[in-house]
Amino acid sequence: MAFLEDEFLALLDGPRVPKATNAGDCCKTMKRPPSFEQAQHDSDRCVLPIAADAGAGIGETAPPYPPETVDRLRSMADAMVTAGYVTECTQMFLVARRNAFDALLRALGYEKASIDDVVKMTWEALEAEIVAWTKAFRHTINVGLSTEHDLCGRVFAGRHAAVGRGIFADLSRCVMLHMLNFTEAVAMTKRATEKLFKVLDMYEAIRDASPLMEVMELLHGNLEGKSRLYKDPSLSNIFLMNNGRYMLQKIRGSPETNAMLGEAWARKQSTNLRQYHKNYQRETWSRVLGLLRDDGVITVKGSVQKPVLKERFKQFNAAMDEIHRTQGAWVVSDEQLQSELRVSIAAVVVPAYRSFLGRFSQTFSAGRQTEKYVKLSADDVETIIDELFDGNAASMTRRRT
Repeated sequence: MAFLEDEFLALLDGPRVPKATNAGDCCKTMKRPPSFEQAQHDSDRCVLPIAADAGAGIGETAPPYPPETVDRLRSMADAMVTAGYVTECTQMFLVARRNAFDALLRALGYEKASIDDVVKMTWEALEAEIVAWTKAFRHTINVGLSTEHDLCGRVFAGRHAAVGRGIFADLSRCVMLHMLNFTEAVAMTKRATEKLFKVLDMYEAIRDASPLMEVMELLHGNLEGKSRLYKDPSLSNIFLMNNGRYMLQKIRGSPETNAMLGEAWARKQSTNLRQYHKNYQRETWSRVLGLLRDDGVITVKGSVQKPVLKERFKQFNAAMDEIHRTQGAWVVSDEQLQSELRVSIAAVVVPAYRSFLGRFSQTFSAGRQTEKYVKLSADDVETIIDELFDGNAASMTRRRT
């Protein structure tokens, strides 16, 4: 399989693909990934894709590879996916196409610049950048993405068509976020009358991008599909919140794109985010809250059933330890979303636990029996919740020692 890997990479990085050059962090040149047995992949990071030869004209649609090369790529991709190496195969394909698209954008005169760089530009420099961006954006929408869609469909055909659709969605997401970063930066520059017409040119380019809505819907569908790969439903919903929030912020940060997609689209995305939040709460915390309810088995005819109560406290302690250990290792990078999650959890769990403690903690004898079952105070529970989603896994036992 290593030989097939090398040949697949050689074809992807063949002469028809523009060679990527050093351009800061906007492009990572194609390198041979680790072997299939040792690879640890990050398929969600963006580098960037292609469409035509770097020297091709703006309106031309030269294919990225000759037909015989596409046929060989398809045969190799079929062998890899069939053998169970779908992740490795798609990662190699994605990196190659992202690098090629980066090279294409540079050939069209567009170089990625940071927001700080754009804000500091003189008007003359910024005007030239806007012209280059508009040219590159129109080519990306009208030629680049359609060429990529066709290539993905030809290499990953038949029974592997879904793999091709997923790759195209990833490429499209990277390209659109890459291009929208510039519009967000332009929106942050100082307002001036002379900028109006150039900004209108950007708006018209986005407005005329009829496939844009389709691309956004495709990206949403791709995220939904990826979320189903997680075995833990709670993590699946965290993934959807993380990525959905990021996309929505990028669109809102670009006035032109936001206006083009419309407020209805933004409201729909916000509704989706709220639903993911509710789903997460239900999947993780419904069972925990259920342990804190007296559903007729803890108190029977006014008498507390101590064996049942002991089991409830044991289950609650174990549940909190498991949540703290697993979800403390999860990362929610958006600080506002992280805060919203923690606040919403604490708002329902802490009062419920405080009430449960107030009602039943005195049932146990003071001393070792209480310490054995009542391991957490309400403040401890709140502290645990405040430590979720920051990427630091730790059990409650290690935390208290």
